[in-house]
Formats: sequence, structure tokens, C-alpha cells
Amino acid sequence: IQSNWIYAHPLNNPYRMDKTQLQGFITQMHNCYPSLDDAATKGLSSPSTSHTGEGYCPELLRRIFMGELKHGPQVIHYGRGFRYHISPFLKKNDDGTSVIDEKNIYVVRQENMEKDLNSINAAFGGSPTSFTEKIGNYPHFWDYKTNTAKSVDSLPYTDRTLSPEGMSNLCWILCDEIQVYKQVLQQAKNLERDQLEDSMKKLAQHCPKEAAEDHRCPMFLNKDWIKQGVPTADSTVVAKVE
Repeated sequence: IQSNWIYAHPLNNPYRMDKTQLQGFITQMHNCYPSLDDAATKGLSSPSTSHTGEGYCPELLRRIFMGELKHGPQVIHYGRGFRYHISPFLKKNDDGTSVIDEKNIYVVRQENMEKDLNSINAAFGGSPTSFTEKIGNYPHFWDYKTNTAKSVDSLPYTDRTLSPEGMSNLCWILCDEIQVYKQVLQQAKNLERDQLEDSMKKLAQHCPKEAAEDHRCPMFLNKDWIKQGVPTADSTVVAKVE
């Protein structure tokens, strides 16, 4: 989310190598909220926070994050996460067993991209160092005046700051995604036990409630919450991590 916020920010648009036109919804979202933290604290607030965000801007933001708006790649990126992409593997067989248990799952964690890609490549008979020289060599931004690659840190907009309240709200709204993420990590064939524990520990540092075993997520994916900021009470979904 932080990377996409920066990537699709209107101020950085002149430097994007992907010249796909930014959709109006994305521009409107950034006009509504000058920073990701502003969006998270005011537009994605849960009932337990001090903000109750009502009106066009919060509704637009929630529709984007809930995947209701599907106009263009930048919008879709927010609403289509783990569950969307691996939903066929999360289904149950007729005998009650999980489809995901029958699959060989390999994961590439963004914070360990080079190591994970190399380990997967080696598992299939390739070199364990194939990606060492390649990671980071494919720029997403370009300075067209100097005709050189432009680093993310040199872009006009680079603010990734998230306050504790903003992070808590993001964890809250991404609760279901986090449960799927935990399940995928558990099934990963290319992760050693210490690597799994390290990823879970990092998750717990950011989203302690959602990272807990048997955490119950509020079933807030409904139009009442999107429009009014109020999730459905009582309904819950559970994902157990063993």
C-alpha cells in the first residue's frame, strides 16, 4: 500500500515509466488526502478510533480499498490482494480438506525478495545466485530530461509515514488479507522455520491483534460501513494459524 501510494501519486506521475493514465478515482483520492497517514487515520477509521469519516472522500477511499472500484491498474492494486489472487486454493474439498494443503506453495516476500527468488530457483534446479545481480536493476521511474533512471527517494512525493493510529486502521481494514497471508506463509515450501517465525514476528510488530492465532476479523465488507463508517456487528471470520 505504501509503495502504491507513492507510485500512483499525481506528483510522481511525470516520472513513471508506465505511462498508463492515472484514473480519476486515484487523483480524487490523493486530492482528498494529502498523505497516506491522513487517509488511514481519517478515511479508514474503525469505530474504535476518534474519526468517523463520513462523506464523499471516505466513501471513495473505502470503495477503492474494498475492491468495489475496478477502473484501471492503480485502483485494482488496492482492492485485489491475497484472497483475490489465490481464492481457488482457499476452498474446501468435498471431504472437508483444504485445497491449499494439496498444493506446493512458494512465496516471495518483498523484504526478502532476492533470497526467496534465489531459493526457489535453486529448488527447481537453477542457480542459487541467479537473482543476486538482477534485483533493483529495473527502474519504475525515469528522468526524461536527463534520460536516466530516477530513484524513488528523489521523487517529488516520498512520504511513507504512518502514525500508530494510521497503522492500526490499515491493520483493521486488512484483517482478512492478513489471515490469508498467515495461511500462505504456513504453507510455503521454501521457508525454513526460522524464516517463517521472522515474518510472523514482523507482522506482529505492525499488526499485533491481527497477527494473533485465531484472531476474529469483523465482517465489515458491507455497504453500510463503506458509506457510514460502521461495520456489521456480531459477524466474524476466523483464520487459525497452527
